[in-house]
Amino acid sequence: MSIIDLNIIDDLIVTREQGGMREFSKTGVYPDYVVFYSGKLKKRWKQKVIKENQKGQVKSEGIVFFNYELSDNGCRVLFVGENTPNSEWINLDLITIMFD
Repeated sequence: MSIIDLNIIDDLIVTREQGGMREFSKTGVYPDYVVFYSGKLKKRWKQKVIKENQKGQVKSEGIVFFNYELSDNGCRVLFVGENTPNSEWINLDLITIMFD
């Protein structure tokens, strides 16, 4: 495992943040984001949800930290090492937060 894997695998929190009047008043659409947070790395990554079953990558300074798959069943991540990717997907609890 790489340094990245060891640092974020045990404290990564995933939330789905929906709603917000400020953006709704400008666009007429409630925003929908999936947010990944690691306290150990002091990093927060925010990805706009375009479709219900979505795949993507989370990067920092041009380096891919992990791939993710968002679905109705939750979220799973595949951590990417410094030299070789880890081949094990990890299912994470998904907390949904609704804003007014």
